[in-house]
Amino acid sequence: MQVIEDSSWQFGVAYGFGERTNPLVGSKDDRIPIIIHLTYDNDNFFFDNGDLGYYLTEGKSWELNVLAGLNSERHYFTYLNRMELNIASDPNEPPGSSDSYHQVMIDPPKRDTTVDGGFELLVDSELGDFQLQLLTDISQKHKGQELWLGYNYTLKLNDWKLEPGIALIFKSKNWTNYFYGVNSNEVVVDPNDQSVLRPFYFADESFNQQIRIKLSYQLSKNWYVISLLEKELLDSNIKSSPIVKDNSIDTFFLGFYQKFN
Repeated sequence: MQVIEDSSWQFGVAYGFGERTNPLVGSKDDRIPIIIHLTYDNDNFFFDNGDLGYYLTEGKSWELNVLAGLNSERHYFTYLNRMELNIASDPNEPPGSSDSYHQVMIDPPKRDTTVDGGFELLVDSELGDFQLQLLTDISQKHKGQELWLGYNYTLKLNDWKLEPGIALIFKSKNWTNYFYGVNSNEVVVDPNDQSVLRPFYFADESFNQQIRIKLSYQLSKNWYVISLLEKELLDSNIKSSPIVKDNSIDTFFLGFYQKFN
């Protein structure tokens, strides 16, 4: 399936306005004013927006690759703020009373950056494009696995392109618990009344679903108008975590894309 006439870089920049929600308690959503698109291909290796891969084998409409890259889940912990909680200290005082509340500062849990590696199968057919990834933690931080199954279909009409897609994402017990569990040393107790503000939590394996839609219009040879909407529905084992506040991760972007080669 791979078609490469010459070894080459591809570079483009999207300018506009976008946002990705952060599902963690005490977090800020991530503003997205610029998106960088950088890829490189040759007969054996490829680089695709942070992922480094090697072409193993291919057929007429499929290819099997080995790839490695930084885990994207670590991103949510990077954009955390300190969380300020108002905790009622006297249940007999009405809410809003100046003496009825005190503030407790809770540092967010820390997670190391992990490196994932594994296999990727790409299938291109008349019914659409399929992507299967089986990844494991090669950095040995949590030793978990992730299985990604995605489907994308492209509809073209003159200069318009519409790309709806869905994905199913399985995360093993070790993977899910590393990012969304609460270890015993991360339990937080109110120093005033000893109530538990952040309890211990073990996050079991999870199964997320993702839906997305991309729409673009080609203005000229190198300029496009682009838009993206994406929603990832979180598994109950993630949503039940004391450090998670949302049921989904939502992403949108609207702007212009400039291709430089």
